[in-house]
Amino acid sequence: WLGTDSVAAPIAEQLRLGATFHDRYEVARIIDSGGMGTVYEVLDQRTQRRRALKTMHPNLVVDPDLRSRFHFEATATAAVKSDHIVEVLDAGIDQESSMPYLVMELLQGDNLGSVLKKQGPLATDFVVLCLWQAALALDKTHDAGIVHRDLKPENLFLAKRDDGSPHLKILDFGIAKIVAQSSGANTTRNVGTPYYMAPEQIRGIGTIDRRADLYALGHVAFTLLTGSAYWK
Repeated sequence: WLGTDSVAAPIAEQLRLGATFHDRYEVARIIDSGGMGTVYEVLDQRTQRRRALKTMHPNLVVDPDLRSRFHFEATATAAVKSDHIVEVLDAGIDQESSMPYLVMELLQGDNLGSVLKKQGPLATDFVVLCLWQAALALDKTHDAGIVHRDLKPENLFLAKRDDGSPHLKILDFGIAKIVAQSSGANTTRNVGTPYYMAPEQIRGIGTIDRRADLYALGHVAFTLLTGSAYWK
């Protein structure tokens, strides 16, 4: 869910179980915690549906202009129709806590980074299927002028359809762009591991376009097939 190496969030920035966030979302449990924030399972009190709430550390989006654009960037893929993009249902900056937040469909499964740690190198046919499903989504987002910027196994979530077949979802479109442009952000730490980042991203030069995502996807393929990132 988090798209970053797990680092426990400060206790002061974690929500209490049973608390209501943004006057709407009742916190049921913590799903995961990492360097960018914490993901919770919540109950939407208006619809009575279970959702995933991701709260981000306030210092990740410190620039006033970026804060005003956060909702737009976080929901940038709303007009892109793909079975392989996680649906973002709500986004914004909570006034009481100053936390940027996302509300997403609640997925059942695990990200490929976790799958890899548990199982080691993955079967070739399975990797090809995952890459194909990711590429289907990327074709559509790239055609719409949207670049993910932070593709890696942890941002590829493996869910299952009703018939049990694998169903890949890409997480966190738009978030990497906001964090990268935030004047207070440490982009190497917050925008993802450098193992998958294109050289122009790490160096901060040139235009970041679809080629950065294709570069990252190639490194993801290597990692899934061998069990370790290429640069390791």
